[in-house]
Amino acid sequence: LLNGVYNRLAEVHGKYYFRVLARADDVNVYRNYSFSWGDQNRGGSCSSVGSAIDFSWSTGEIYLYLYNAIANINRLIPEINEANNPALLGELYFLRAYCYFKLARIFGTPPLLTNIDVDYFIEKPTYTEVYDFIEADMLKAVELLPETYADARIPEETPHKGMAKAVLAEIYLAMAGFPVNDESKYAEAARLAGEVIEQADYYNFGLLD
Repeated sequence: LLNGVYNRLAEVHGKYYFRVLARADDVNVYRNYSFSWGDQNRGGSCSSVGSAIDFSWSTGEIYLYLYNAIANINRLIPEINEANNPALLGELYFLRAYCYFKLARIFGTPPLLTNIDVDYFIEKPTYTEVYDFIEADMLKAVELLPETYADARIPEETPHKGMAKAVLAEIYLAMAGFPVNDESKYAEAARLAGEVIEQADYYNFGLLD
């Protein structure tokens, strides 16, 4: 099941994911251009006419893969004994927080599923509820994950405390801005990022000069 989570995430981060991210509010992406010139005698000008790319097919795939991963995680979490296997449980909380963070960044307020029961009437959460949920899962991951890359379940590959702190810093930056607008999270982002930067060698992170 855990391998299935990573397989779904590999599908999420394919070429479609980056095409979706190109849909920034200050970038116009067109499938094609056609140019029509106005009547030069009337001082006409050149204008571009094009249809925006239909992102529904690519975002639909991303949505499906992320929720498939979440379903696997929700199936596993109740079966893991925290006392016996805290690192594995921390990895699951890390992955669920990561999946919901991606959903929130692309879709806004995704339904928050914490079990494998089918509920056709689940209500959409608020932005604050979504990010509070993501924060709680990632804080649990920071608590439970092994210290360094060498101690990870698969050394140098699977999550550890430093990785969770780095992602949580990014989550706090998102929470500080629109639409949650909790500016107190800027300080938390700086604190966590600072810890990662100061212990970059310990966490095996490479930093740009």
